[in-house]
Amino acid sequence: MSKLRTAALASCALALTALTACTAPRSPTQTPSAPPSAVATPPLPAGELEVVYQAPQVSEVDRSTSPIMQPGVSISERWIAVASAPAGMLTVFDRATLDEAWSASGGPADWGPCGEPYFLSEERLVLLTGIEGGGPCSRFVVYDLESGEAVDGFEFVTAEYQGAKSYEQVTGTAAVDGRLWFVTAYHGLGFLDPKTGEPEGVLDSSELGAFSDDSGRAHVSSLAVDPETGLLVTTLLHGELIGDAPASDVYGIRVDGTEAEVVWKFGDTIDGNAALGVGELDAADPFLFVDDREPGVLAIAELADGGAVLGRLDPETGRMPAPISPATPVDFAAGLTDGHGAYEVVGDLLVTGAKDPDGGSLDLVGYDLATGEERWRTTPPAPFTATLQDVSVGTDGELYALSIGLVNGDAALNRIDPETGESTENWEIPSGLFGETGFTARVVDDAVVLVYESTQTIAFPTAPLVILAAEQRD
Repeated sequence: MSKLRTAALASCALALTALTACTAPRSPTQTPSAPPSAVATPPLPAGELEVVYQAPQVSEVDRSTSPIMQPGVSISERWIAVASAPAGMLTVFDRATLDEAWSASGGPADWGPCGEPYFLSEERLVLLTGIEGGGPCSRFVVYDLESGEAVDGFEFVTAEYQGAKSYEQVTGTAAVDGRLWFVTAYHGLGFLDPKTGEPEGVLDSSELGAFSDDSGRAHVSSLAVDPETGLLVTTLLHGELIGDAPASDVYGIRVDGTEAEVVWKFGDTIDGNAALGVGELDAADPFLFVDDREPGVLAIAELADGGAVLGRLDPETGRMPAPISPATPVDFAAGLTDGHGAYEVVGDLLVTGAKDPDGGSLDLVGYDLATGEERWRTTPPAPFTATLQDVSVGTDGELYALSIGLVNGDAALNRIDPETGESTENWEIPSGLFGETGFTARVVDDAVVLVYESTQTIAFPTAPLVILAAEQRD
């Protein structure tokens, strides 16, 4: 097995924590980095940041008694909602005051939230979670944002026998034009009603290649999105192996309002990924991975010589018109924090981490998705032991990079100029907050929401959710 394939499959296994064949979604992870507002907020003010909220510290978490989950944070005009480790707590804050509005358990004891919550409106919030004894990522729970009460829930029952039910697994979610789209392993593609959260089916699973019969089986395993073009991309995993990994196919779906249409498809069992338009793919052990953690429909493909290219898929053809051939290994398939925060797409700019030429620490690198060229490579200022952990876009539309020390938890946040990659402002994070490094940072107005998103076990005292604010906040 190649190093690239091993890294990507290992990342998938970590992110899904024991789920088979990468079948759990990053959930409403495809919500935009900034909230759905017409005007960006003012930039995060320069100066010191102070702690205004800190969850109790946890350490030496026993995974056998903790829910398998994927944390995340979402933002609306009025609210900030966070699903956080280790118990899968859902916490909602008033965005204007940063006061905690309410909190609730984000799922049963065995399966917690599958990613961040999604705002149906300013009155309703939906969270994808598991069902006690019924499996992961199998139930949409709708909450009233004023009261915090769970007011509805929806799942896909596939069978029932003597009172015991089995459920279909939701394997991906993606936000497009104010609707949360979802796909299941075998049921098909649909969206949640923006008012009630009730699922509405649009495409049958057979239109996405899924089947399970005497001849074999294939299921839909993920859903990626480019919200700018209304493109959804599903990955179909087959039971058969090609080389030492499951065969897979990719389907491109154009979304228009409540309608969806498959406009292209390619893959191992269709054309050997020839439609991708990238020469020298490894025909003996083909590998193509479409990333679903962030908006952008980015794909990574392995070449016959052991190298790799990555780039954005064209919404009309599915081709990769401008493959990027990184000069040094990119922390893209595995992610900066081994699961999330691996990259950010800003227009035609892909910002991610890559090894420096000496193979040591991570550089922050900007790649041009239109040309495939590296635009810039920098090292944001940070404490001596700190390593790049996360990149994100704030509600102010600015690009931010978070670095945390691997030894003492010293950390810094940098505002990054997307044209040059240079830091235009630097904030030191108050000391003593981080026993672990796998955090993501979301700048919301004049505050910074820090959430532990790593799939690694928490071993040292760590507050999994912290909110910092500028000192001049009223």
